[in-house]
Amino acid sequence: MLTKKYRLKSAEEIKNALKNGRFVRGDFINIKLKANGLSETRVAFVVGARVAKESAVRNRIKRRLRAIVAKQINSIKKGFDVVVLTERGIKEKKFQEISGELESVLKSGGLL
Repeated sequence: MLTKKYRLKSAEEIKNALKNGRFVRGDFINIKLKANGLSETRVAFVVGARVAKESAVRNRIKRRLRAIVAKQINSIKKGFDVVVLTERGIKEKKFQEISGELESVLKSGGLL
């Protein structure tokens, strides 16, 4: 589980990262990242209704993403706000595919 100190919580912080952050595109996962000046990297996950209509499916995707980030949190560079954005294709992907894609996007963004 991703502990609270590593989570972006307020809508204002998430909007700020989305508006002013640098965009990195993947196949079905994209990220927006912005330096935050803190000693921790904070992460938020956005899974919209366009990705999956059912909330149970959206929540399962977010749980998977949180688990992947929790495993890699010590190897991610410190001092960034990261918003993980998903696209429609993620719903059919297996855990290993999601993990590989997220790792690839984080490397492209210079976070790993």
